[in-house]
Amino acid sequence: MVSKFDNLSVDYGEAHKRSRSVVTRQTKRISILMKNHGIAVHEGVGRFTSARDVVIEPSGETLKAKHIILATGARPRPLPGIAFDGERVINYRAALDLKQVPSSAVIVGAGPIGMEFATLWSRYGSKVTVVEMMPHVLPNEDEDVSVEAERQFRR
Repeated sequence: MVSKFDNLSVDYGEAHKRSRSVVTRQTKRISILMKNHGIAVHEGVGRFTSARDVVIEPSGETLKAKHIILATGARPRPLPGIAFDGERVINYRAALDLKQVPSSAVIVGAGPIGMEFATLWSRYGSKVTVVEMMPHVLPNEDEDVSVEAERQFRR
C-alpha cells in the first residue's frame, strides 16, 4: 500500500514480522521476570477440588492456596452454525498470523480485539465492515466512552 505521501510506503508483511519478533522477546522477558520473582507457572487445565485446592491436568499435581486468581485469557468462539475454516472464516488468533492485509473484511464483534483489527487493517487499506449486536462499539465500556469511540472509528 502506498500512503497519501508520495515518498512513504508501508509493508504489512514486514510490520507483521517485527510484531512477532517483539512478542517473542517480551514473552521471554516476562518468563524470566516471573522466574526471578519466584512465580511458578503450571501448564495445563486447572480444576477446583475445594475452595483452596486446584488440580492441574494432565499432571495431577494439586496446588493449595488461600487466594486463587482465575486468569483464563480469551478464547475464540465461533458463531452458531459457522465454523472457523481457517481461510474465509478465521478467529483473532489466525488473524494474528496473516502476513498480508485482506482486501476486505467483515469483523463480527466490536469489542477491543475486533476494533483493533478493524483499525489496523483499515489503515493498511482494507475495506472493513464491523458488525455488532449491541448499540455501540466497545459495548462493555462506559457508554460515553463507547459513543465517542464509535464516532472516531466512523471517521
